[in-house]
Amino acid sequence: ANLRNQRQGTMRQLFLTLPQSFRVFSNLPMVIFGYAVLACFLALVNVTVWQLDFQSVLSLKNLESTGFERSIVITSLVGMQVCLFLLPAMMFRWVFGKQSVNQFLSFKPAGTILLVPILVLIYTPALYIISEFNVQVLELGMLSEEFLQGLKSMEDQAMSQMERILVFEGIPDLFLALFVMALVPAVCEEFIFRGVLQGQISKWFGNVHLGIWLSAAIFSFIHFQFYGFLPRLVLGAVFGYIMIHTASIWTSVLAHFLHNGLQVISVYFYMREEVVLEDIPEEQFSLWQIILVLIALGFIGSTFVRNSTWPKIKTKYLAFVGFSHSSPNQEIEAEEDESQKEAEL
Repeated sequence: ANLRNQRQGTMRQLFLTLPQSFRVFSNLPMVIFGYAVLACFLALVNVTVWQLDFQSVLSLKNLESTGFERSIVITSLVGMQVCLFLLPAMMFRWVFGKQSVNQFLSFKPAGTILLVPILVLIYTPALYIISEFNVQVLELGMLSEEFLQGLKSMEDQAMSQMERILVFEGIPDLFLALFVMALVPAVCEEFIFRGVLQGQISKWFGNVHLGIWLSAAIFSFIHFQFYGFLPRLVLGAVFGYIMIHTASIWTSVLAHFLHNGLQVISVYFYMREEVVLEDIPEEQFSLWQIILVLIALGFIGSTFVRNSTWPKIKTKYLAFVGFSHSSPNQEIEAEEDESQKEAEL
């Protein structure tokens, strides 16, 4: 154990001397490593179980001829979430130390976490409005028809993946869909985008708002569904703000899970009425409904701000955690002592 701590401490000492910008961009090789792990995992399963062309597994295309079509999609999507998002986040935490990511703000959240379900219900209509605006911006005529067709093909591919997962023959299928499309993305995506990127960008520029919006932009871009880029950008920013105002990443995980989960449950009830996924009607809102939503959002937002823990954690959150004059082993032991104290609390 002492030898392991010494090696880890020596490596930590090296990395902690590097600038904050390095920490932000170090996520890229970690994601590449995660992709390599994913490819090896899928290749292993493909050879032993699916016996399908590997490119088809990675692209999730040409799966109809197999008897494992739905299993392939579910395994691939969960694998992507774990390997491309969760694994790099945990690697970053291990390399730079949990203090560098504020321990993912994993301590007990503020009481305003109880408002998260209400907030998710209220902001949903606002996201529909932003989504309509997003579509109108894309179709203003500034982009070529060929480029728009490429964007639409990405949307169609995403819809095709959803159709393979959202097949409900009973309650177990509903819970499986909630796990794959709500719980797994909520944990994996929040740990990398809010847990790592938001904090590191905030520390780099010394501005939490810039960290929130830039990480939200990356969060939206990485989905490669640009007809929903703006609402997903706003959604990512909402997750970022409620995280810092409640001092816990588990608040944004909860909000993310509820947001995705509500969509899955809505599709479940529509399909019970034998409505095809593409035929689910778009929500329409009148002017007075929009005004009520904005008023409600303002009230909920002001409640979060009034009861915010941000003033207490601001200095620590924005601080650059570098290598101190203490020995690497002392730093590791200090982290272990702090973890023990948190566990006792």
